[in-house]
Amino acid sequence: MKKIRAFLEQLSKSGFTVYVLSFGNESEIRDALKVAGALKFVSHIYGNTSYTKAGIVYTRSPKLKMISLFQRKCKSRLMLFVDDDRNNFPLAQGGKEHRPFDIYRWGWTDAGSTDAKDRAVLILYPAGKCKDGDGLNGKDMDHILNFLRRSVGSDFDIDSSLNIPEDSEE
Repeated sequence: MKKIRAFLEQLSKSGFTVYVLSFGNESEIRDALKVAGALKFVSHIYGNTSYTKAGIVYTRSPKLKMISLFQRKCKSRLMLFVDDDRNNFPLAQGGKEHRPFDIYRWGWTDAGSTDAKDRAVLILYPAGKCKDGDGLNGKDMDHILNFLRRSVGSDFDIDSSLNIPEDSEE
């Protein structure tokens, strides 16, 4: 629990907005984050109730539909999407699996432009196993922080590693 709290805290303190997007129950996710001491680093939890309220049914790509809704609402053109189930990602070209930090451009644009360079961008990070994975692990967290540190440069104070043992508990 210390590692996930440190990871979310690092992202939050570095100026990143963190959303939890899950098919699970929002109150259970909120309680788990509270126990881990990490709830204060999460801006919003989108769970099964959020999908229902938004009229999104569990067919192909419900998470992408939800991301599209709040990407427009937040007017965010760049998001990192981490998931442990590859079925939640857009289809990869040529039927291949996505690799960490693959870029996916899609329809929403700030100015209504149809030019690909103006489209919203998802940076994809497949974590854990391929389907019904085991979640985000310490190696994934370190990999993401290293990527962000290299990508944003000195604009953010991001440690390259959380240096917390995997099995560390509170």
